[in-house]
Amino acid sequence: MKIAFTICGDRTPRIESIRVGKDELQFTVDGVVRTLTNALLSEFIGHNERSEINSVYVFLGEHGELILRNKMMESEASRRPGMVYLKNLQTKLPNIGQVYLPFTNGTLKDAAVRLNVPTQADIDALGVKDYTLVENDHHAYVAFSNSVYPSVTTRAVKSKNYTTIFAKVVRGGKPLKRSGMKVYAKTDAGYLNRRYAVTDKNGVAEFRFAPMLLDPGDKATVKIGFRYYSNLDSVEITA
Repeated sequence: MKIAFTICGDRTPRIESIRVGKDELQFTVDGVVRTLTNALLSEFIGHNERSEINSVYVFLGEHGELILRNKMMESEASRRPGMVYLKNLQTKLPNIGQVYLPFTNGTLKDAAVRLNVPTQADIDALGVKDYTLVENDHHAYVAFSNSVYPSVTTRAVKSKNYTTIFAKVVRGGKPLKRSGMKVYAKTDAGYLNRRYAVTDKNGVAEFRFAPMLLDPGDKATVKIGFRYYSNLDSVEITA
């Protein structure tokens, strides 16, 4: 589990202590111990609701509980920057942080957890040695999420009747050899043999494109991404 902090000012709840486990994060706010676990993630975000890349906001409930919301499940909200999403959420519950869950079948061990704190002194008092400091700024949030979430790169190989598109999953610019990830594709013309493909042991998913009903010289753009995080890469094919 990767830990990060963002300094958000005096209105932010103060975290009094923190304990980081392999698959569990426990912290104390206002004398109340709160625990973030895989079971809690599953309670709020069912397996059918997950995809590769989940942006889960963590709120402090009124009775010592944690309330989780996966922004990626809300189609309109998923396109908004996180700061705009929180502003429009219309909840009075304090936002204590965010879980960046990169994989459908991933756990907190695979995730990054970013916690909001009032000051740098609060971070120092917690005694966490290995952490990332993320500025309270849209560009900094995007840069941090890009370091955690997977992406895809594409390569097209043309043959007589169709073009094979290889979508390779990467993270941090490096190939990610992980099987079972669902990669999605869409095209503005022609025909794709499938809506999504599952990666093999090398982290590669494969699609076939046929230029059906296209005239010679017509162009089609095939866009590749994930279920809630689309258009990460594209390839242009000429019929």
